[in-house]
This record gives sequence, structure tokens and C-alpha cells, in this order.
Amino acid sequence: MAAEWIKRAQEAGWLVTGSKGLVLRLRCSKQGCRNMVKVPVTNLGDVPEPCPMAHTGQYAAPTFDEYRSLIGELQRRRRSLGLSQEDVCAASGLADAHINKLEAFDRTAQLPTLQLWAQTLGLSITLTTTELPLVTAKAIERRASKPYAEHNARFRNDRVKKLTHG
Repeated sequence: MAAEWIKRAQEAGWLVTGSKGLVLRLRCSKQGCRNMVKVPVTNLGDVPEPCPMAHTGQYAAPTFDEYRSLIGELQRRRRSLGLSQEDVCAASGLADAHINKLEAFDRTAQLPTLQLWAQTLGLSITLTTTELPLVTAKAIERRASKPYAEHNARFRNDRVKKLTHG
């Protein structure tokens, strides 16, 4: 019965993130959405309604708004240089019409593609410090009481270890 309830919750857009005591914690499955729901294990009842927060595709709206802004900056720079989408594809080595699909939001670019696109236009992508989200601040507090130890990592990747440690 619980497995069926969890399956229905996932279909409604929730992910089970864990439990504490007799409370099941769920979070919205959209990337960047911080909405969470707690449900008593002893009385699961109806599956929670889908997340009421604003989303764009598979992302929380604020997350996608930042992405949209970045794409807008790249598009403005391309136009200010007098380049067509085809010119940028040719200069960067991206497939024909790839920039067109990214600027139209028919595709979502991964970071290496964004970096290549920016470099082609004489730009670089930089990070700036902003206020930490509350969930991150709480994770830092929890981590302070239980410091990270590499040997306790749930997932170990020897290939990454070789790349980062020689």
C-alpha cells in the first residue's frame, strides 16, 4: 500500500527525500524548486496535490528565468556583433541550427555549450556570490555537526578521484 502511495506521489510530481520519525518528507521533482511537503507515515491519506509553485518545463520558474536571462545576453551580444545564428554555429563548431534551437528555447544548453557559445562571442561566464538559500544554510549547519569524510561518501568515483588527485 505504501509503495502504491509513493508511486502516485511521484506521478503527481513529488520525490520522497527521506523520513524522520513517523514523518515522510517529499520535495517537488522540478529542478530548483524548494517546495517540500511532510506527511505522517501513520496516515498517508490522499497524495498531495501537485506543487503549486511556478515552473517552466522541468525547472522552477526562478531558475529558468535566470537561464532565460543568460540566453538573452548571448543573443544580444551576437546581434551587437552583427553575427547570424549560423555564423556562431560555424565559428564555434556547433551543429547547424543549434543556436537557433537554444535561442528559441526548443533545447536547454548544458554548461559546456554555454561556455563555448559565450567564448565564441568574446564573453566568459562568471559566478557571483549571492545569499545562500535557507536549505543550503541548514545543510551547512547539519554538516558542521557531522563533518564530511571522503571514505563515508555514498558514491565513490575512482575516475574523478584520479582526475582531481593526480
